Parts: sequence; structure tokens; C-alpha cells
Amino acid sequence: MSANLPSNNKVVQILLETERDSAEIVKSAREYRSQRLKEAKNEAEEEIRKFTEAKEEEYRSFFECYDEGSNQIYICAEAETEEMMTKSRLQFEKNAEKVVGWLMDVVKGV
Repeated sequence: MSANLPSNNKVVQILLETERDSAEIVKSAREYRSQRLKEAKNEAEEEIRKFTEAKEEEYRSFFECYDEGSNQIYICAEAETEEMMTKSRLQFEKNAEKVVGWLMDVVKGV
């Protein structure tokens, strides 16, 4: 029986070392998870802050445009109309050839 004691002690020692190693791995994983959650929270807060600032600026510019008097309303409306017309022209130029091609195919098919 005394011959078994040293090997049992060795097995117990190995088990204790393995348990310590496992505990260290679990501790590291928990610390990493905690750190990553903090980073994700900070990233989300930063995105929310940027979004909020953008929307507040949009809100301010809208009211600056329409709150300063009737003349300013016309200027803002004209700027918005010009912007929409520019976008429409760009879309027209981009898609004009496709539309003409489709119309020619329809006409030829009749």
C-alpha cells in the first residue's frame, strides 16, 4: 500500500495543477469577456452620440431655415428644390440609355 501512496500523491498533485490551470483559463476568459463588453458598450455609446449629434444638427438647420422669417423660407425651399432637381437630373442621365433601349425593344416587339 505504501508503494501506491507516492503515485496517488503524484496523481493528486497533477489534478490540483490541472484545476489551477483551468481556474486561470476561466478567469482569463471572464476578464476578456468583461473587457469586450465594456468596449462594445463604449462603441455603442459613441455611435449613439454621433447619431444624436447628427440629428440635432439636422433639427437645428431645419428650424434655422424656417424660423428666421419668410425670406429665409424661400431661400431654403429653393435650395432644397435645386438639390432634388440635381439628383433627378443625375438619375435621368444615369438611366436614359437603359430606358431608350427598353423602349426600342418594346417598339420592335410590336
